[in-house]
Amino acid sequence: NPTLGSRNDWECHCVVPPAVKAASAVMKPAACEYPGECTTDNEAKKCAPAGYICDDPNTDPSSVGDWVCSCPPPSSGPNVTATTPGGVASMKCETDECVVVCPTCAQTTASPTNLCESVGQVCEDPDKTKHGDWVCKCPSPWTGTPTPLAAANCTLDECVADCPTCSKKTCENAGQTCNDPNTGVHSLSDWTCTCAPPGVGSATAKAAVC
Repeated sequence: NPTLGSRNDWECHCVVPPAVKAASAVMKPAACEYPGECTTDNEAKKCAPAGYICDDPNTDPSSVGDWVCSCPPPSSGPNVTATTPGGVASMKCETDECVVVCPTCAQTTASPTNLCESVGQVCEDPDKTKHGDWVCKCPSPWTGTPTPLAAANCTLDECVADCPTCSKKTCENAGQTCNDPNTGVHSLSDWTCTCAPPGVGSATAKAAVC
């Protein structure tokens, strides 16, 4: 109201655009909402479509160059800002699927161990920039082929391996034959020594009396 008797009724109004919606305030600056550089800056607006997280801590049009592009959890990596050489294209996010908890990880819940470790095996993520490529590996002295996304089929031949319950050449040193009838990793001390012909006899976990 511009009349002489109308006082203290001046208003501030947001200018649309750049403000995203109209707003006003009496006798003070209006609380204007701006889109921010994540949607207006040519480089920053590449962040979200690439699967990253864009954040503009101050969306006021006077505040420029303060946007940050970061890796989405549970991945991690250096943030990219307006001054980072290479821009958003240089983002490198890594996820160790043997360590973190995620839908494609070896550990999908907050349990203490991942799938591999829960059965005594070793988890390995060969490429932390990819998802769903972790493998379970048999720890020494177990043997077996590394298996993607599942526990490996590990074996322990106590006649061949070096372990506390293994034969350690006991049979061979006595001129006998060693045989492990069950190479399951939890079937221990069941190896046998068998006498060489014409001798006869066998014994479990020790040299036979022929």
